[in-house]
Amino acid sequence: MVPTKIAKITNLVICLKIFSQKKAEDKILCFSDAFRASNLESFLLNY
Repeated sequence: MVPTKIAKITNLVICLKIFSQKKAEDKILCFSDAFRASNLESFLLNY
């Protein structure tokens, strides 16, 4: 299992990649979810 800290960084990178494709509200939710997600898999399942 990927350590939580690395997973959060990975999720943040994903958010940055899709940043330009989302509206402001979605961006905020994306970053919130990224920091709440315990790992990359659970994060991706929500998107």
